[in-house]
Amino acid sequence: MPGRSDTNAISAAGDLAEAIAYLYQDLQQEKKSKHVRLKTVQALEEKIRKGKEELRRLVPGPPQPRMPLEYARRSAEIFEWDVEASHRPYLGRSITAAKRTVIRALKPFHVEILRKQRDFNFAVLKLLTELSAPSREAGLRPKVQPSDRVGFGTLWLKPVLARQARWNRKVTEILSELRQTGAASISKERAKQEIAELSALVDPLTGPWRAFRELFRRQVQFNSQVMLALCDILESRPPPETTFPEIDYPAWCLTMERPQIQQAGRTQRLLKDRPLISIVLPAYQTPRRFLIQSIESVLDQSYSHWELCVVDDGSGSDEVAQVITSYAKREPRIRFLRQATNRGIALATQAALTLATGEWVAFLDHDDTLAPHALAEIAGAIASSPTVELWYSDEDRLNEKGQRCLPFFKPDWSPDLLRTCNYICHLVTVKHSLLKRAGGLREGFDGSQDYEMLLRLSEGASGIGHVPKILYHWRINPASFSKGSTGFQRASEAGGRALSAHLQRMGEAAKIESEGTEYHLRYPIKGKPLVSIIVPFRDKPELLKVLIPSLLAKTDYRHFEILLVSNNSTRPETEALLKTFTDPRVRQLTWNHPFNYPAVNNWAVKQAKGSLLLFLNNDIEVLDGSWLGELMGQAQRREVGAVGAKLLFPDGTIQHAGAVVGLGGFAGHPFWRLPDAHQGLPFGSPHWTRNYSAVTSACMMIRKKLFAAIGGYDERFQVCGSDIELCLRLVKQGLRIVYASHCQLIHHESASRRLEIAPSSDDWLSFLAYRKWLEAGDPHYNLNLTLNTTDCSPRTDSMTGLEKSLRILAHHHI
Repeated sequence: MPGRSDTNAISAAGDLAEAIAYLYQDLQQEKKSKHVRLKTVQALEEKIRKGKEELRRLVPGPPQPRMPLEYARRSAEIFEWDVEASHRPYLGRSITAAKRTVIRALKPFHVEILRKQRDFNFAVLKLLTELSAPSREAGLRPKVQPSDRVGFGTLWLKPVLARQARWNRKVTEILSELRQTGAASISKERAKQEIAELSALVDPLTGPWRAFRELFRRQVQFNSQVMLALCDILESRPPPETTFPEIDYPAWCLTMERPQIQQAGRTQRLLKDRPLISIVLPAYQTPRRFLIQSIESVLDQSYSHWELCVVDDGSGSDEVAQVITSYAKREPRIRFLRQATNRGIALATQAALTLATGEWVAFLDHDDTLAPHALAEIAGAIASSPTVELWYSDEDRLNEKGQRCLPFFKPDWSPDLLRTCNYICHLVTVKHSLLKRAGGLREGFDGSQDYEMLLRLSEGASGIGHVPKILYHWRINPASFSKGSTGFQRASEAGGRALSAHLQRMGEAAKIESEGTEYHLRYPIKGKPLVSIIVPFRDKPELLKVLIPSLLAKTDYRHFEILLVSNNSTRPETEALLKTFTDPRVRQLTWNHPFNYPAVNNWAVKQAKGSLLLFLNNDIEVLDGSWLGELMGQAQRREVGAVGAKLLFPDGTIQHAGAVVGLGGFAGHPFWRLPDAHQGLPFGSPHWTRNYSAVTSACMMIRKKLFAAIGGYDERFQVCGSDIELCLRLVKQGLRIVYASHCQLIHHESASRRLEIAPSSDDWLSFLAYRKWLEAGDPHYNLNLTLNTTDCSPRTDSMTGLEKSLRILAHHHI
């Protein structure tokens, strides 16, 4: 993470950017006035120019890329090589140093080999820029041929260069045709085929040649971004991802955790109060080596003010008791109780709690381990937020070889996610007084006893905090993770009963559908409210031809109206199609003003008759009849502000599963372009209903009275950002934003980042609205996850969302 001096500079840059944003608004207002004062405009422009010069000084470096063409420009210079740090624990530094020495020594040789490839890259960039421009004047064709310099000493690279040459030829063919005949001459099917062929050639490194990834890393990045830029021009999309990104988790642990451990040590030395933390550990027939590792992980804690309370829950042999007794004799902080019979994990944990004398209680399973700085981090968190009564941390798994894997970087407190699954899990540390008020653990929920306890604790805790660090290593037990096992089925049933009791205590009703140890809550629709579905559009009759019939034919809930709002449509085909929509629920409206997304929707809301508003893009297609009911049940909950859906590309990959402030600079969609599969990603699963700071208005429902109470969309925005800003206003009112994962729709949006960028005014307004989240980090994401891509992989840089947005703004034109 950034040092203090860097943080201060970035904070100062943020203050400056705010001042420029207000100047920019004054400038826009002046330009729109009936009597424009030239001197005022010039003075404002000069202040903005000087402010941006100072902004670039405070935030040095190249502009933050946002679109394929910008990313391609950054990676086109392939003569910049680096070697990533090795994750090997012993010889890693030596191996990295040796690789870097070789790369530096061979740089002149590599430059000579790849000189023509570099020239080709820049020729491609020039032509792509020309094709993306509004006017297409005669320009350069890609005359530079792919690199084919292969002689003595370069034969070892011949296969890689040959594969890169194939990519070059394919790009040349596509660009030449686009330059001569334009994108309209290439059919959708052919564009899809061309992109698929190009996608297969993006990475010239295969098999053993991956050893040279440092040499070709930037070229592979360039190839990938050029492909995405061509997807935009051809209105196509790359082939769907079939696998999740590989994560070099050992390398991440090596580079990112060391500073955390060092910082935790410094923090605990400064603590004025050092609360006693009682660690409760119920043991039952634990394998000797696992139990020893668990206890040793407690003894290795850098924070020393703890006690370990262990209960042997009637293990059949004396081995467990012998191990614990031997440790207790040497370490007075270990307290031990042996039960004559096995009573189950809930009662065993409750028995361990009777031994606890600490102000705080942490829970440890008998075959798991704690990170060495776990208790130090918890103690530091307790000191920083005295009103919080429950803390949880991030976690990972220990495989059969004892190796760390499958990290889970959690969001901050997400009540709707806890109703979906026990995402909190480990490490949990609770104020002892809260545990006593709640009654500790309860019998009858074995397998989900911790889930039942957490649901109860969440109802009465004065605050729930999250330490975004991997503090707990959870051992994988193949038997317990088998969905066909008796234990798994028992845990699923117990979790369902715990969730049902929780809803009853909270005075809420919902139908609970079990999906193993994860749950889908269908909240009932109250009454028979009218839903106003607002669809702005400008021509594109081919999209309306898909949307409207699917809405009318496939939606189970029938009491809705569709407000089709035409914005400067001119095509005869559009007019002809609109005449075919004779269903009385379809209302056709006209708003012929310069495009402004917030304004057209605010105007449409005034025409709407429903008590529930659904803002919907014209490129949506309904898949399942229950979709609208899913949104309505959530939107009618008094604590919910807005609800968004899961949107899928036609190929089944994810377009939207929530929005994160700071991702990519301002806001982005996690899981974007990943398979809609239920796998253990570092940020969990797109199948989970959860809370976010925002959702996209491509499909967003909100109560009409609430929309009016907060003032609707901010019409100072033009194209993008107003939906995120609206959601953030709702969050400030103490309301939740819900991503309803079981509401699934097809979104026929371009699957690559668009070549056109938002108006500068939208970015400056976004900065003003998002700054708090850009600076502190989005609480519903995780500080350890990347802001550079949407694949939710662990981050390896220290750049915050605030710095990313500032780099974008610093290079904006007035």
